[in-house]
Amino acid sequence: MVDQTWMGESGERDIFVTPIQSDNNGAFAAIGDAVIQNYQQGEGDAILFVDANNQWSSLQEVLAEVQPQSGNATILFNNNPEVGEEGQMNSLRIEGAMTTLAFGNTPSDIANVDLDVVTAQEVNEIGSIESYVDLWLA
Repeated sequence: MVDQTWMGESGERDIFVTPIQSDNNGAFAAIGDAVIQNYQQGEGDAILFVDANNQWSSLQEVLAEVQPQSGNATILFNNNPEVGEEGQMNSLRIEGAMTTLAFGNTPSDIANVDLDVVTAQEVNEIGSIESYVDLWLA
């Protein structure tokens, strides 16, 4: 997995969908070191985690550490060699995001970002990720 940048479009609602895998040891992802730039909550931008293991249906359940970094928030994911490259760091930095705590943050502690988690099963039952997002953000 290579590092990647996801760029929000000014004046448009941007939905950043990130597949994760729930586990008792934490959230796994195979996204490399990803960065979201130009996230604009006021324009309706949102981030959605889709749990492939169908265990987590609320953000409070997501086991991932969030580090505040100079006006940004970085969500750290565990690496699972079955879903990503061995030794690859997996994180999602949201530029301009603020955390509510100085340390010990979780994804639900990111104050100025619309963030949610849904199970893959729920997305399939609704019919598509687009349909789920429409219901979520309605």
